[in-house]
Amino acid sequence: MWQQNSHAPTAPGLPPVVKGLLISTGIIFLLQLLGDRSAWQGLTLMFGLNRGAVLSGELWRFFTYMFLHGSFWHIFINMLMLGVFGREMEELLGPRRFAGLYLVCGILAGVGWVLISGGRPGFCIGASGAVFGIMGAFAAMFPARRITLLVLFIFPVNMTARTMAIGMGVITLVSLMGDDGNIAHAAHLGGGVAGYLYGRYRRRQPSGWERPPQRERVNTRFRRRNIHLVDSDPAESPSEDDINALLEKIRREGLQSLTRHEREVLERASRQ
Repeated sequence: MWQQNSHAPTAPGLPPVVKGLLISTGIIFLLQLLGDRSAWQGLTLMFGLNRGAVLSGELWRFFTYMFLHGSFWHIFINMLMLGVFGREMEELLGPRRFAGLYLVCGILAGVGWVLISGGRPGFCIGASGAVFGIMGAFAAMFPARRITLLVLFIFPVNMTARTMAIGMGVITLVSLMGDDGNIAHAAHLGGGVAGYLYGRYRRRQPSGWERPPQRERVNTRFRRRNIHLVDSDPAESPSEDDINALLEKIRREGLQSLTRHEREVLERASRQ
């Protein structure tokens, strides 16, 4: 289990895409439990990822497989990681970009599994590839962020997000070389690499900065939808209202929506 050590402000509750993924994946898992006990083996047989099915033209499996899971602990760990890392990533990227990142990483993870491990009998299921993609993007965008790993949910181990990404990549690669077929290590590696590369790309953009720390959470529920900052003296310290307004704009529309003047305001706030 991971816990972020962060002072970055977040809105109360879960953002819409993360919340929707948690609910939809949970409902599908319950349907899967019921369907897989039937004689026709239900959702896993129909929607799990399988190389033979893909080669026969059933390409939708690259999308559907990530909503199925093999056990309670399988879905619990995946959804826990999605909640921990997905919340801030969605607020940073915006709902549409975050949803695109999750789905694309999941699809690329499936492609990686089909190419590397898909020759074995059975199905690949689970959101692990998509979740690894979110974690990889987080590590690329916030490499120095401190992460606490709770080994067996008890023993805390502190590390940076960069160290976490490197460690997980090495473990996954070594596991892939000795893969026993029970865990889709190829999917984990494919999704994680895809997410990390996207995060590196975003970090190189002019707006790819990390949000300045704030001491208090920001309640943005009743703020105006369209926000425009009034030009001010460059030497003047930005007000707390200006910073909060910009953070809300980033949460709604993503970092790329900021104007040059707004980025300068945030850079001054960060330095101060």
